[in-house]
Amino acid sequence: MSRPGIAVASYDNAGEDNMRKPPRSPISSAAWIIGCLIGMSIVTGTALSTAGGILLAGIIFVMIAGSLALILKALSSPSPRAHGPHSTATAKPTGDPAVRAMADASMAFYRFLQELDRTPRCQKELSQTPGLENLDAHDNPFSLSKKLAYLVFCDVRDVYTRLGHNTKSLHNREGIGYAMLVLLLLKQGVGLAWFDNLEQTEKVLRIVENLSRSNVGDMTIAGHEGELRFALIFGQLHHEQDWVNRYVTVLYRWASLVAKANGSISQAESETLKSIMDVRREDDALFSGNVSVSGGSTAQSRCSTGNGNENGQEAASMVQEGATGEGLKTLEKLIGLEPVKREVYKLTSFIDIQRKRGRVGLRAAPVSYHCVFTGNPGTGKTTVARILAEVYHEMGVVKKGHLVETDRSGLIGEYVGQTAVKTNTVVDSALDGVLFIDEAYSLIQGGEKDYGREAIATLLKRMEDDRKRLVVILAGYTDEMKAFIDSNPGLQSRFNRYIEFPDYSAQELASIFLQKANECQYTCDGDVQASIVDIMERAVAAKDKNFGNGRFVRNLFETAIQRQAVRLSTQSPLTAEMLAELTLHDLGFTYDD
Repeated sequence: MSRPGIAVASYDNAGEDNMRKPPRSPISSAAWIIGCLIGMSIVTGTALSTAGGILLAGIIFVMIAGSLALILKALSSPSPRAHGPHSTATAKPTGDPAVRAMADASMAFYRFLQELDRTPRCQKELSQTPGLENLDAHDNPFSLSKKLAYLVFCDVRDVYTRLGHNTKSLHNREGIGYAMLVLLLLKQGVGLAWFDNLEQTEKVLRIVENLSRSNVGDMTIAGHEGELRFALIFGQLHHEQDWVNRYVTVLYRWASLVAKANGSISQAESETLKSIMDVRREDDALFSGNVSVSGGSTAQSRCSTGNGNENGQEAASMVQEGATGEGLKTLEKLIGLEPVKREVYKLTSFIDIQRKRGRVGLRAAPVSYHCVFTGNPGTGKTTVARILAEVYHEMGVVKKGHLVETDRSGLIGEYVGQTAVKTNTVVDSALDGVLFIDEAYSLIQGGEKDYGREAIATLLKRMEDDRKRLVVILAGYTDEMKAFIDSNPGLQSRFNRYIEFPDYSAQELASIFLQKANECQYTCDGDVQASIVDIMERAVAAKDKNFGNGRFVRNLFETAIQRQAVRLSTQSPLTAEMLAELTLHDLGFTYDD
């Protein structure tokens, strides 16, 4: 990812009070001139009866005729900067339903960003993002934190351009919709009513146009040009899928209203809207090697990491006091997974008691923090691994608390000598945090000549050498993981804590769907909710070993909002209620009985 540079045009706020004073129009100026000339003509005609006086009166008459022509021209001509039938000069935006809808969508977008901006985890993850960590926070022209507002502005400007509009000429409905959102990002207290005044409109549009002419928005992510930066950073790099879903929702609402502002949707606009909804929410790696990093903290813990190979007194001293419990609160909010929650609570209680024993001088039992997560796909193993990494950080088990996710492809090389190097690189990235290896059993499924056993040997050595700095969680199907652990004595000795993840029930799957809908600001009426439960019951009844559980819900939800987007693409105007509502048609998913 290239390091972004930012240069924002400076804006002169002096004289903003003058924005509230409308300029003298050509009509009023001409009327004032006519009045003066008529008065002069009367005085002149009265005072002078000579030929000179008559000549002067004739000149004044010509000037009156010119002023009348100026009035007629002003009445028949639009503003010289107006372009098209939807210019700001021809109607007041506050009376235009399309503009009001864009204003509402812009405010909903901005409120989501404000909520996100107040989240400490958001700021922490932005600070850890390659290319953004050194972005200077000084001279921030935005109303949000600079890093967040910067990448959102880049996305908004790109989407507006891809819809076929020019960010440097905003004098139409679409331009006002774009300007309203950008002005919210900037430190400009501009309401919709401002656009009813032509002079104020000109000034605020110039601010946005000048910003578009600056080099703000030049941030690119190598290999991902044209993709939403927010989704790449928070989705693929930091795995904040709920944030990405909500972001895509509010961005799509705003973009669809901009696209419909002129009463129709072009092919380019339709393709752009579809591309927004097609944003991938998979946990694919942003960088090569199928290794991804999420969570973590740059704060240094005052305790070291122990992984069960130290004496009890030292193990107890490694646990930091004053844990906030935020990780456990997050775990509690998860739907279902009651057996998993109990196991995590048992683990944290055990750690806490060993700490208290050490505090009073009693020998504490050794604690092994390594875990094996077993269960079918989509049962929340990766999510709980992230939470457990946070809990470990809160309790002082690891210094940073970040989670590094990988699988076979991230550890095994193609040629002799590559595997050890590749595995060591992944382990290095996980030090002071947690290494999560999904489908770990696949490391022994390549045969005797496969390099998987070399990866296991390298991993076991590093677990011993860095036992104070590394926690490892292995995950996969229950039977396959048992056979994998039993295949190697080193694995057996280091992994003795198993947590089984059960499949979700139909009701739990339905609750997950409704929770995702609520988080993304979609609504489902009673009939839709009943249909969702029915779909889940059919899915559970027909499931096999490969049933996706939570992934099934995610795919169903994404299909529903895509179908909604297609359904609404032919309707105009759109209300907030229409944009939020999911219907039975949008579900469009049935199982054969």
